[in-house]
Amino acid sequence: MKIAVIKKLAEDFNLDQINEFIQLLENGEEVSQEIEGQDEGEKLTHLLGAQWILEQMSKNNSDLMTEWRNFSSRVRSSIN
Repeated sequence: MKIAVIKKLAEDFNLDQINEFIQLLENGEEVSQEIEGQDEGEKLTHLLGAQWILEQMSKNNSDLMTEWRNFSSRVRSSIN
């Protein structure tokens, strides 16, 4: 997982687009946009991270940087 890729996805796409990309990957279909990742699992991980950030932005009426930091913190906490 590359946190910078997740941030870029959250910057470049809206939640509906991210959800569509996730659905396509889960169904084994091609995604029209280039999603960075070594394999389908990493691509899905990046998309799910971006999805979480965008959902939190909407839920908390917050900005990208705040939720990106919250996501990064969550990931670090889960690893420790």
